Amino acid sequence: MTEEIEALFSNAPPGEAFASIEARLRACPEAETNIQRSLVLDCVEALVRNRPRESGWVAAIFAASPAYLRKGQGPAAPAALMEDRLRALIGAAFGPGAPVERSVQIFALLPDLADISLVCALLHKGSGDLAPEDLFGAELITLKTCLCACVERLAAKGEIWLQAAPSAILWFWWVAQEDRVYAFVKSSMMDPRGVTALLDMIVETSETDGTLVIAVRRWSKLVDFQSLEKHALQLALNGSSRDDRTRARRFLDAFGNGKSELFR
Repeated sequence: MTEEIEALFSNAPPGEAFASIEARLRACPEAETNIQRSLVLDCVEALVRNRPRESGWVAAIFAASPAYLRKGQGPAAPAALMEDRLRALIGAAFGPGAPVERSVQIFALLPDLADISLVCALLHKGSGDLAPEDLFGAELITLKTCLCACVERLAAKGEIWLQAAPSAILWFWWVAQEDRVYAFVKSSMMDPRGVTALLDMIVETSETDGTLVIAVRRWSKLVDFQSLEKHALQLALNGSSRDDRTRARRFLDAFGNGKSELFR
């Protein structure tokens, strides 16, 4: 597999190579795709280190990122978070250029990005050892303003929940507009898509004992847990599908574990 991946990236532009690989992965059993995508990133990381600033890398990574980010969401997410790897990969693809050069690339890409999860994570957390301020310098404020406008448009249409990593978008947005985000998340509980996304998004696996848990103290900045718990209880009892009932019960179990963690 590694040799095939390297051959694809050697014989085609990065964007085409990612698309070819994704087409092949869609034919793989679901259980294998996380392993295969991790191998893809291993190869790409090595290629980017050897060919930094090569034309097309940054755009190609952003375009390919949704499939990788979706696999890094929810309680079944792999231990090595895809988001961390992708942010570091973008930093490597930028190369040693000046902040203004990186900013120009992001400004140029924003209008064409169908999914803004990775760019939100990048502007919120930075890349590898570089903070957002180090990556983009004085242009960071303008970049964030432009990106916030993109988030607002998605929120107005209820489409944040359709993005690959809604949590990355919400945490980016929360830094700029805490009250706005809290109100948006609460109103989203009236939308079945919002409830479904929330019940999955905030459940994670404990690193200590492998149980499902919710970091209640952290997520309470964004989530009205009293309201969400009521929705989960209703869904657990009266959900129209087994998946919905299972999702709600998993949330309630994880929420109970998370609350108990507060008193340890």
